[in-house]
Amino acid sequence: MAKPSKPSKPTAGKNIPAAPSPFRDALSGMKEQFVKQAEAQRKAEAQTRLKPPPPPAPAEPERSPLSDEELLAIALAGVKPIAGPGRVAPLPPPPQRAALATPDKPKGLVGLTPTEEPDEPDWWSGDIDPSFLWAMAGDRPWQRTLDLHGKDVEAAQRDLEAAVHASRQQKHACILVIHGKGLRSEGQPRLGGAVREQLRGKLKRLVLGYSTARLEHGGTGAIYVWVRPLV
Repeated sequence: MAKPSKPSKPTAGKNIPAAPSPFRDALSGMKEQFVKQAEAQRKAEAQTRLKPPPPPAPAEPERSPLSDEELLAIALAGVKPIAGPGRVAPLPPPPQRAALATPDKPKGLVGLTPTEEPDEPDWWSGDIDPSFLWAMAGDRPWQRTLDLHGKDVEAAQRDLEAAVHASRQQKHACILVIHGKGLRSEGQPRLGGAVREQLRGKLKRLVLGYSTARLEHGGTGAIYVWVRPLV
């Protein structure tokens, strides 16, 4: 009589398909979603570290709807002035000082006093400020004197040209040229005007300018001729 067959045992190592589960499928989808969110957050944090966001704008201080006068009135509410001997009177305002009136000095005149009037205005080449020359020279600016009294115009102009060249060679800064006021001349005085015309014309490149002398140095009868130095 044949023996009955024994039931077969499960073989080890064989994959047995799991039974379908709706919970396992739902958890698997949620896991993928969490992984994507974590990756997106990591990228956003990396971008923030590379380029930090601008700082927030400072908040504007709150403004009171009241004016300064109203706020001061509220702060001083209930304040009473001190009366009696302990009160210190406020100091009176300082008196306004009147502006000192200074006489106007003729423009461009370095040597004249305010009461003198020149025969002709001073002339400058524009290379230097005349007030600077006078400040550097002092009360006696000239190093050479040229007296043209009694000379005719041609002789005076020759002597003036020679004096200018000699002063430049000897490094003299200024010449006191005395031409007189022409009080003894017949007709209109000519010597002073001729000297000035020569300085503005033929000798223009050799001098810085000229100015009427001070009263103690001849006044309107003399001029300071400022010589251009040799380069």
